[in-house]
Amino acid sequence: MTYRKVQEITDDLLSPSMQGLLEKLLKQELNRPSPEEQGVASSALTGRLDGFDAKGYPIVTFIHAGAEYRQTARSTVELTLDHLGHECLIQLCRGPDTPVVSGLIQPPLTEIDMHESSSTIRSDERILLQCGDAYIELTAEGTVRIRGDYVESVSYGTNRLKGSSVKIN
Repeated sequence: MTYRKVQEITDDLLSPSMQGLLEKLLKQELNRPSPEEQGVASSALTGRLDGFDAKGYPIVTFIHAGAEYRQTARSTVELTLDHLGHECLIQLCRGPDTPVVSGLIQPPLTEIDMHESSSTIRSDERILLQCGDAYIELTAEGTVRIRGDYVESVSYGTNRLKGSSVKIN
């Protein structure tokens, strides 16, 4: 509907002050720049966290429109030196000069196979099963840690402890 058509319909229905307000709003809408005139729209892509600048801002590398960029960015998530080299989600708000790290891409840590008679949980580094302060931890080096305020072992058959050495207390 054109501005003139709206004006003809509303002249009889609205007070002069409301007509003036509607006229201002319609002119603003008509004068709004097109998406092409506004520039690059926000886009999301993946990149890599390469480091931090002298002020502590993250430095990221990413590919946008066929070109590789290495830019100082802002971040919506806490990033540490432990995250260097990790893949991250980057938002470009106004083009490649304004990257914002909005998250870290999480690698698949576990593989869970569900079968009728058994289940297997696998991980390359560590599995941690935790509830409150209690946990069971398995590491790739073969360490098993069981920790809790109260740990109970009940057996209806033999309860056996085996090891090259067994320390109790």
